[in-house]
Amino acid sequence: MSFAGMDIEATRSLGSTFAKAADALAAAETQLSGELARSPWQGPDASSFRSDWNGPHRAALRRTADSLRSIGSLLLRQAEQQQNASERDGGGLPAGFAAGQVGASRGYGGTSSHATGGGDIFSQLAPLPRTLTGLVPGLQNAVGNLADLAMRVPLVEAAISAGFGFEYVKGQDFYTTNQTSIQSHLGFMDAFDKLGFAGGMDLDDSVTQFEYGGQEYRLELWKGNYGAGAAFGGEIGLYVRDPDKDVWESPGQAIPGFYPAADQDERIHMVQQIYDVNTGETYFTSDGHDTIGGDQYWNAAIRTTPGIDKDDLGQRGTLYVDDPGLRDAMVSEMRREGLDVRVDVRTGAIDYDWR
Repeated sequence: MSFAGMDIEATRSLGSTFAKAADALAAAETQLSGELARSPWQGPDASSFRSDWNGPHRAALRRTADSLRSIGSLLLRQAEQQQNASERDGGGLPAGFAAGQVGASRGYGGTSSHATGGGDIFSQLAPLPRTLTGLVPGLQNAVGNLADLAMRVPLVEAAISAGFGFEYVKGQDFYTTNQTSIQSHLGFMDAFDKLGFAGGMDLDDSVTQFEYGGQEYRLELWKGNYGAGAAFGGEIGLYVRDPDKDVWESPGQAIPGFYPAADQDERIHMVQQIYDVNTGETYFTSDGHDTIGGDQYWNAAIRTTPGIDKDDLGQRGTLYVDDPGLRDAMVSEMRREGLDVRVDVRTGAIDYDWR
């Protein structure tokens, strides 16, 4: 990615974000340590967790906070240098920020990325968190391990499941989503994709929008890196906008381009498979009927493993659409978007392969 024409204020803001994240991790470490000391939780699992926490994981969390704070300081210094250079001679990049030399293009670090050019500021910023964490050996592993460790705490797991919908699928080692989380009330719009980099996401997406039966549909696919390079996976989302609903029935529709999550009777059976496009290896398969026992508006599958480049990921999917007219409209627009799509009219299944 190229940093030519660095946005100084955006870089300062990002530096401050890293500093705040470091402070939040330090506060979480202190709070969790205190809660564990006071908790009545007993038994083998509790002993194992406390041993892991007080051993390598607590230390790793502190190192992660220190690394984030160092990266934040680096960004603030680079922004200041750019500001000074711009005021002095009208342009130029500060040392260490030559285009294409920001750091690792892959999650495991060490290899300079190539300047790609093009795209808006948000697409250029998307790889930045993964690139920066790749500069610190072991940081991406620590972030993934911290997420896994937190989900081993029953109260934390219950809160995350209820609030954000994430649940662990033990047999295949990935996180998926239930359908009753806060996201089911938020819906989706393009702005959420643009801001994904702030949450450490660097994703490819494919958006299919069409009209059928007086309603406006948005089918979106995602695949790539999460957690600033600490995880990888993919998602399928189905959103439906009903122009006949007023602002009281669907407040979000007052926002241009906003699509509410598909209602219960609009959800479909979704299956996605994340695989390596180079070797054909299948990493995991997320079938909503197996993982959550029903139809979905959102099927996510994310594994906390660093070192997987989003450009090496493919997503195969199957969407079971019973309404023939809806199925035809969806297939037509998916093909228009360049997806490789096949239809089984006997089962109502839409099979696609997205590389």
